[in-house]
Amino acid sequence: MIKMPTLEAIADASMPQMTMILDETIMGGEFDQALFGKPCGGSRVQSCEIQWIKYKPAQNCTVCYRLTIDHGAADYTEQFLYGRIYADGGALKRVAPAQAASPARPRHGEPIVYLASVEMLCWLFPNDRKLDGLAKLTDGAWLSNNLLPEVVGAVFGADWRLSDFTSAIVHFVPEHNCTLRVDIEALHDRSGAQARQRVYGKTYYNGAGAETYRRMCALWQRSSITGDVLGLAQPIAYQAEEKILWQAHVAGETLLDQGIGSAKFLAALAPAAAAVAALHGSALDCCQTVTRETELTKLTQAGAILSAALPAYGRQIHGVVNSLLRQAEDLPRRPDATLHGDLHIGNIITNNGKAALIDLDALCRGPALYDIGSFIAALIYHGIVNDVAETELTAITTTFCAHYRRQIAWEFSDTELHWYVAAALIAERLYRCVTRLKFKRGDIVGELLAQAERLIPQDSNVIAVNS
Repeated sequence: MIKMPTLEAIADASMPQMTMILDETIMGGEFDQALFGKPCGGSRVQSCEIQWIKYKPAQNCTVCYRLTIDHGAADYTEQFLYGRIYADGGALKRVAPAQAASPARPRHGEPIVYLASVEMLCWLFPNDRKLDGLAKLTDGAWLSNNLLPEVVGAVFGADWRLSDFTSAIVHFVPEHNCTLRVDIEALHDRSGAQARQRVYGKTYYNGAGAETYRRMCALWQRSSITGDVLGLAQPIAYQAEEKILWQAHVAGETLLDQGIGSAKFLAALAPAAAAVAALHGSALDCCQTVTRETELTKLTQAGAILSAALPAYGRQIHGVVNSLLRQAEDLPRRPDATLHGDLHIGNIITNNGKAALIDLDALCRGPALYDIGSFIAALIYHGIVNDVAETELTAITTTFCAHYRRQIAWEFSDTELHWYVAAALIAERLYRCVTRLKFKRGDIVGELLAQAERLIPQDSNVIAVNS
């Protein structure tokens, strides 16, 4: 469950109801009233949990909730929904257009709900303003008759057919994507043999899934031929009408699940670094390229938004961003590599001494240190959140970099790396703390800023992560 930041950190005069929509108890009552009116015998909504937030200061705020519905006799179901409030107060005028575009019938309530008390427009799952394929992906009959037969054929062969399956939603980002885990049972037509396979189907709001599928196929083919250390989920199929990408299950645990500093985590750093280096060395054709200019623009824009959203830290943010912009002129120009684009400890899975990279939607070309800086910034963030000791976190980041350096044929200085880490702390980690309201402690903003400030002037043989 998300722990909300302090009231001072999320105050937005243009959306005074922010405090209410981030209060799970209040919103549970609001949804109970909206979905069921005043039922006899008490509340039907037993719990309300915030799953995801996207906050655009002085514009709007979108929150995804998961409700637990009580049907009596120990029978409970879940209902996802997401709601949005607007700085212009225009949620009510958007109700009619939203209703016209949202025909799917949710398990409870209406497809579109307007909460007048908080001026919030809500879409009840599987309705979504942009995810056209969501209703089909989560419909059991459509899965069985239209989607999974192709998946079974691709996984097992033409002589196999679907005999049974179970499914569950594992990740839902409103208006962006939704991932469904499906455990398939298949039957061979002639022999009667049975087989099982776990797969994942991910539907997108646009055609990005087709590009991700193409790049995954290219990487899978390359890895199969060269036998290198780059692991990834096997791509299975892409269904264009529903915008669904299917891929196989990858066995193992993410670095995040292994716990920073555990024996398993430390043992996983070497294969993780090798997998990242292998990806960087692959000659993959990508339609997007990260350049220094685009990243400096991103840093500048993030600084402006952060300064406005966190006025108490405005001068400090301005100083860090300006220092990074000045020092960028002295950074070496590096050749482009194939980048993961969203490299963090939740996107690396290890198993039996091998590592696989998952969530490859952001694959692109650019300098390799953008990925490494992003990964170390994520380590620092999770280290702060989980109260990892300073010396322990320093050892972890130094060890990962040492393993990575052994896998590459080029060299980089610690000072150069420090710039990329500091930039990622601002433009990614701190920025997401505000736009996703990912505050675990009230002082995390100050700690992230302090880490970035300390990294900028460093010129040592280790990554500086002093708390």
